[in-house]
Amino acid sequence: MTNTDTTTTGLPLAPGHWTLDPTHSEVGFTIRHLGISKVRGRFTRFDVDLVVGATAAESSLRAVVHLASIDTANTDRDDHVRSAELLDVARRPTIAFASTRIAGDAADWQVEGDLTIGDVTRPASPTSSSAASRPTRSTAAATPGSRHAAR
Repeated sequence: MTNTDTTTTGLPLAPGHWTLDPTHSEVGFTIRHLGISKVRGRFTRFDVDLVVGATAAESSLRAVVHLASIDTANTDRDDHVRSAELLDVARRPTIAFASTRIAGDAADWQVEGDLTIGDVTRPASPTSSSAASRPTRSTAAATPGSRHAAR
């Protein structure tokens, strides 16, 4: 594992191509159930690529989430969510996000982009919790041809 000091670029990660390390990352969600409780879940298969440029404006983010990998710790609920009644993973196997704008400084970053589910694309601004967004800890494990952001 290599520590990367990114204070000289103004960006929380060094310029280059970064691939999210799925063993240290999570795509998770929380929804209200009947207004009285929360259901937490996650998707276990996803691909995220981040290209960090010299500036935030020259950076980009792309993500694909495989919907069949939903896990809410309840097999019956997961099967129902995968069904044609809700996600319909047979017709829409993935959700894709592509950034159109990345801006910010220090630990305050905004990402805007296009979210595509099936054949419908809408603007979106996802939120993130990341070790890389905290300037006091920016750790990365580098491999040939890519970098893996540790979370």
